[in-house]
Amino acid sequence: MKYGILIIADNRTSVDNIKKIISGNFDVEIFSTVNNSEANILAEKHKIDLVIHEIGKHENAAWQDEQTAAQKTPVIVITDNVPAKDSSSAINDSKLIEYIRKPYKEQELTIAVKFILRYIQLERNLSAKLDDSVRALSKEIESRKTAEQYLRECENKIIDMNAAKDKLFSIISGDMKSPINIIMQHTNLLRMNYDRINDPQRLNYIERISESVHHTCNLIEDLLAWSRTQTGTLKPKPEKIALSSFIFDNVYAFNSKAKAKQIDLKTEIDDDLFVFADPEMFATIIKSIVSNAVKYTLSGGEISIYAASNTKMVDLIFKDTGIGIPQEKLTNLFSLNGKCDNPGTENESGMGLGLILSKELLSINGGKINITSENEQGTTVEISLPIAENI
Repeated sequence: MKYGILIIADNRTSVDNIKKIISGNFDVEIFSTVNNSEANILAEKHKIDLVIHEIGKHENAAWQDEQTAAQKTPVIVITDNVPAKDSSSAINDSKLIEYIRKPYKEQELTIAVKFILRYIQLERNLSAKLDDSVRALSKEIESRKTAEQYLRECENKIIDMNAAKDKLFSIISGDMKSPINIIMQHTNLLRMNYDRINDPQRLNYIERISESVHHTCNLIEDLLAWSRTQTGTLKPKPEKIALSSFIFDNVYAFNSKAKAKQIDLKTEIDDDLFVFADPEMFATIIKSIVSNAVKYTLSGGEISIYAASNTKMVDLIFKDTGIGIPQEKLTNLFSLNGKCDNPGTENESGMGLGLILSKELLSINGGKINITSENEQGTTVEISLPIAENI
């Protein structure tokens, strides 16, 4: 089914310009009007997934404020007066609003539309998968009406899944807000001040945009991987892995960040240790843990990675001298409700779904994870995986 986009402007020329950009870049169904009353009729008559509203100099924004509050429809507002930066990109449980300052470029509008359509598709995919699971449990309950205890357990499962679903969308909103704000703010700054700033300043803006895009992509990948673990569609393809070289390859990407923060990142792993795991899943786990260690370790700190083995398992330990995790958050660290939102030592965004996903991936590979920490005393993460020689 095609997405439905409603275009509203105060004149037909503006409508036609927007239609030309949208139709040239997206396969969508477009509805348009220069009349707010007709816009309300179109919104009621058709399935509208996104509203693009170009506001004239003497026009107010009442239409999208009222409509989106009722319909939860995402809106791109093209205006001369963009709100203060804290509200220039607002994501919450009810709606998504993006502001673009006039005069705008085709690329600005295309990027905004592409982001919102991807956001909508991600939300639909996750909602559909979780709804399917809820429906499956509901059918199971109906077939076991005589088992009262079983009925109560299934009802609790449904409640937990709905709570997880709501929490998941809350995480999407919270974790995407910061990088999207940065992208919008720095692209606007770059566009408006391009001729007044030098090359190093331009490069700094571009690097911040790139970091934010990278962060958002990683979050989306984590969300999709997590949803696949919940539906059972993520299957491991384990193989024998040389632990020392594998750790070196996956930790190498964090050397520059650690060096920038003056953190001593070191590994001490014997060359004769091998684990049996899915390489891609194992790499995701390592990167998540090391990323958090770098993020929450102060300048001048230390991160050590070492390993030990017994007859069945290999224990891989990540120990840092960072700020630690408060005890009240440590207990529920692997649940959606216990997700840690504390910023890093340089105001980096919180832990996201990394640790939650890591636990799921370790479980799929026959492993486990344990975290010990004290506030201001650092954190130790210990993961265990099957030793390859026993496979």
